[in-house]
Amino acid sequence: MIFLKDNKFYSLYLLIFVSGVLATLLWLKNYDHVLGILITLGAFVLLEVILKIWLNNDKVQTLLEAKKMGGDFPHLSIFDDFNLGVLCVNNDGIILNTNIEFCNKTGYQESDLIGKNVKKIFGQVEAEVQERIDNRINGKQEIYETSLLHKDGKTGRYYIAGMPLVDSLKQPKGSIGVILDVTDLRENQMQLEKIRNELEVSLKKEKELNILKSQFIATASHQFKTPMTTIQNSAELIYAIGSKVELQTKNTLIKSTERIFDGVSQMTDLMENILLLSSADSKKQAANFEIIDLIPLAIEIVDRFNFIQKDKRQAELEIDKKSLLIRVDEKLLDNALSNLISNAFKYSTESPPPKVSIKLEDQWVKIIIEDYGIGIPESDLKNLGSRFFRGGNTNNYKGTGLGLSIAKTYVELMNGSLEIQSVEKKGTKIKVLLPIIEGM
Repeated sequence: MIFLKDNKFYSLYLLIFVSGVLATLLWLKNYDHVLGILITLGAFVLLEVILKIWLNNDKVQTLLEAKKMGGDFPHLSIFDDFNLGVLCVNNDGIILNTNIEFCNKTGYQESDLIGKNVKKIFGQVEAEVQERIDNRINGKQEIYETSLLHKDGKTGRYYIAGMPLVDSLKQPKGSIGVILDVTDLRENQMQLEKIRNELEVSLKKEKELNILKSQFIATASHQFKTPMTTIQNSAELIYAIGSKVELQTKNTLIKSTERIFDGVSQMTDLMENILLLSSADSKKQAANFEIIDLIPLAIEIVDRFNFIQKDKRQAELEIDKKSLLIRVDEKLLDNALSNLISNAFKYSTESPPPKVSIKLEDQWVKIIIEDYGIGIPESDLKNLGSRFFRGGNTNNYKGTGLGLSIAKTYVELMNGSLEIQSVEKKGTKIKVLLPIIEGM
């Protein structure tokens, strides 16, 4: 009778218990001890049964009502500890049974549900409920999603696996639904859908901006070419006239026109580089693959830069093969290597000349451009390859910050990769990795 201790009628039950003990003691004075004990225990058992029925009167009444309506299914008690909701209704939509999990999800008590019409409790459409019931009567099982009205007025979303409910004689008495709460899942899906729509709008705007940017760059490049050509032609005319005047005036004009030539060259290179990167971004730039011999191309590029060095430095080319066939876009590779070698010379003035080496390693051709110049500050290494980014120690050197970005973009277009190692005041080593042709 431990269950009585927490009950509000505990004092009354204790009084009855003590009275029973006293009655037993009086009984034992006049009757056989064993018989007295048996009679006393029987009395207490009967008392406990009566009290349990009394304490659970509401539940017993609802169960009796359900039984009268065809709900005699004692085996459904196995669902009491089920971690999914369970709801049973008869062929008229009257709720016969449920479990604790379903009550916890919806906020109802058993007494709120058992004996009540499912349509009125959960605010469901009558035709839809009747269709489900008819399907169970016909032996049909199905899984569907629906809404159920909670006791607090909120609506939840649920997956329901509906199955026919039969009695001991296998006769259809209604249906049983095993219920999974998907309210949070649906809310998350709605949030994700909202985010997806926002991203699509942003992506559409970004595409439109990219198109406008490409159109602007193409137009700007074209518009720049005309005045640049005019400036170039005018500078050449001034240079030609200046060569015929007196020496002092001639020297002044020549220096001025050389500055103009230099500025035009820089502007032209800048616009060409921007146009090239814009084409790569818009996927208009694609690699035109062909099989070429890398060695002659590398020799030609290195010789080209050795020829134009004013300080007479000569880059060293280190190769261990006379021929090496690779499948690349020759123009892209030429442009990429030219930018890298140009940087190697530019940022290593008054230092030993750069070194270019070509090696085979596993399935890759490794082209290494190494210089012994100013190097790159450690804090700048993470930004290398970003457009228009220049190291903090390059202020005294001309440049746009596009050369390395172009080289990286072109190498990746050819399915290769670019690695950079650098130490400030010691130099920079750049490795270009390109896949070799199998069997070559």
